[in-house]
Amino acid sequence: MRQAQVFYKNQLAGILTQEDKGNFTFCYLDVWFTDNSKPSVSLTLPKTAQCHASEVLFPFFTICFQKV
Repeated sequence: MRQAQVFYKNQLAGILTQEDKGNFTFCYLDVWFTDNSKPSVSLTLPKTAQCHASEVLFPFFTICFQKV
């Protein structure tokens, strides 16, 4: 398992996890989720109490990690 911290404007918003089987989850931190002034990190990853799950890396993160 691998994990990465996800920041929004230099503030920790959630954790991206790649499980050993290759699937991905993204979870907002409770403190981020409960603060109504904090936005979603992406329109495709709305703030929810449940983790987002995907068999492939979420497109939002694919764009973030592209080489320039």
